[in-house]
Amino acid sequence: ITLSLTGAPDVAATPADVVLVLDRSGSMAGAGLTAMQQEADALIDALDLASDGAADGTIGSGTQAGVVSFADTAAQDAALGSTPAELKAAVAALTAGGFSNLTAGIARGLQLFPADTTNRKLMVIFTDGMPTMGGDPCALAAAAAAQNGALPAAERHVDRVDPAQLRLL
Repeated sequence: ITLSLTGAPDVAATPADVVLVLDRSGSMAGAGLTAMQQEADALIDALDLASDGAADGTIGSGTQAGVVSFADTAAQDAALGSTPAELKAAVAALTAGGFSNLTAGIARGLQLFPADTTNRKLMVIFTDGMPTMGGDPCALAAAAAAQNGALPAAERHVDRVDPAQLRLL
């Protein structure tokens, strides 16, 4: 399992709305889900520290985070603006099962971004990279980027990932 994260936005100086989009499909069962949960928790901890200079259980400086998960369908697990504890509880509650509808995950994640914000919009996608239903996630990601500005994505993946699709996201 590999975590690849490019860039380090300064969320204290430039507030961001960060949506974690987490794959809870059947292919993530077992060690994959556990590793993803640990990686998501580490990202939440990093946001907590980077947003206000203290690991104090508060994401500050105007930065907000939320959690969406997907399998056959997508769901909001923690609203934008949740505390680190609420975000981590949502991540911990995930169970794996079903198909992988990454398109639904991206679509649901986009719904969390407020239209009237000046915050930078960041979507971090954790998946094994193998959508099995729901259409082309790359087309949706491209349309969202064109409409909303850049939505940088870090993708967590295992050995079944399609490198061409990762480049398109």
